[in-house]
Amino acid sequence: MYIKGNRVHNATADFGNMLLIPNNFTDFVNNGTTEEETSAGGKAYCFHGDLYYDQNDFICNRCNCKMEIHDVYHVRLRHICMGEHVTFVMLDKHRFICPKCGQTAMQHIPFQAKHHRITVELLAYTENLLSRGFTNKEVSGLTGLHQGVVKNIDKARLQRLYTEDGKAFKKPEKQSAHLAIDEFRSYR
Repeated sequence: MYIKGNRVHNATADFGNMLLIPNNFTDFVNNGTTEEETSAGGKAYCFHGDLYYDQNDFICNRCNCKMEIHDVYHVRLRHICMGEHVTFVMLDKHRFICPKCGQTAMQHIPFQAKHHRITVELLAYTENLLSRGFTNKEVSGLTGLHQGVVKNIDKARLQRLYTEDGKAFKKPEKQSAHLAIDEFRSYR
């Protein structure tokens, strides 16, 4: 049995001492899980698998010719931690090329967060913690992400909430009833 997206399929693999957890990894088939040591001395679970693709989905937009696999990239995405263990999703991403005109296209990973090497679920979890008032440092400690990544996620979240087109601030729904100014003297 294996899980592809939200569906459970039968397979001949033995999952002794394994936990099958539903996920939102569309078109990802988990082939195996390894436990590896991190550079900091901790442990990491690595979910190895393949990303399903249909060759007919890759048609050249210039000449409408069927594209072929040109290159394969090994991709490692951070996922939500399991206790003190960090987790990674490891898969191969294909680059396609048109044999007639040379146009190339990359395979899309549907569960990868835009502009980051993390899963959409980890991005949503990080944004949820930030919206609850956790500091960037606390969120970094809980998720295992670098503070710079958490800062970029928080900045994008705040721009989405409080600006129009990422530039001009949105007008507040209602104005404050009182405006207070705190003054103090820095010299004597």
